[in-house]
Amino acid sequence: MKNKKLLVLCMGIMLSAVGLLLWDGYSSLQHNDGAMVETQAHNHHEAHGHGHRTAPDRNSSTNDFPIQPVPPENVDKDLARLGWVLFRDPNLSSNKQISCESCHELTTSGSDPRPLSVGVNGLGTRNSLTVFNVSDNYRFFWDGRVNTLEDQIDGPVHEPFEMDTDWKSIVEYTSSSSRYKELFERVSLSPSESSVKQALVEFMRSLKTLNAPFDRYIAGDTSAIDDSAERGWQAFQSLGCIGCHRGSNVGGGMVMQFGYFGLETRGAERSKDLADSR
Repeated sequence: MKNKKLLVLCMGIMLSAVGLLLWDGYSSLQHNDGAMVETQAHNHHEAHGHGHRTAPDRNSSTNDFPIQPVPPENVDKDLARLGWVLFRDPNLSSNKQISCESCHELTTSGSDPRPLSVGVNGLGTRNSLTVFNVSDNYRFFWDGRVNTLEDQIDGPVHEPFEMDTDWKSIVEYTSSSSRYKELFERVSLSPSESSVKQALVEFMRSLKTLNAPFDRYIAGDTSAIDDSAERGWQAFQSLGCIGCHRGSNVGGGMVMQFGYFGLETRGAERSKDLADSR
């Protein structure tokens, strides 16, 4: 009899424990289901861009946001106009067929849509970089081998696969042109290597993509970009892209080693040239 009572008591305790476990599991399941529904609703809401859109979290007074709007330039219009004429003139090259614009077409993002640009002596070894917002960079060429736009101009002038010429020929040509005589006099200059470079640099300083939609957005105009672009911007930050791609040119001021580009070791002494990574 005593054993029967003990058996019944043990079975009661076991059933109570099982009941508590089942109830706890059911409650937990309900809680998880509710959380899942809430999360799915939130994700759906985010995916379709509904709800209040907020401006980027930035402190405009300290200017410390990792990406800034493209800054304007105070440009000498007459000098930039002279630079524009020089930029488009194929007579600056040795065969009178290649201008700066041949590889930096302003209607194709300021670069060359072809995989490799074609100069006086045929196919080059690299695709041309854009000239838009180029004055905001502090290194130039793919290997970053020069620090100023003035020095950069020497590259295409002397390169056989670009303009294949020299400054003596360019100065002689511009000095003999009545059109250039008028344009240089308008800015109180005469044709020389220095003045040609000065005009070309001033023109390139004018090539700014001011007031672009994204620039307006990071300045506080939340309606400047659509929901898809805003989600891309959030992903750009959360995935870490912004760690390297930042500044007014979104990375245009950085020199990174990422492969062999065909030239030997130009610039290796300056920044461990890309061509040095063979």
